[in-house]
Amino acid sequence: MGEVREREVVSQRVGKGIRPALGDVYGRAELALRAELGHTSIADVLRETLLVS
Repeated sequence: MGEVREREVVSQRVGKGIRPALGDVYGRAELALRAELGHTSIADVLRETLLVS
């Protein structure tokens, strides 16, 4: 197998495995986001929006 083909095969394996491997990471990130949003009101978002613009 040529070097280029070998890199393609490795890249495909990584591409197929990355989503399942990151499943736990995504799950923890979603929980953290939900917790943060639970402490954030629409008024908070509007206030921050007006400060930036």
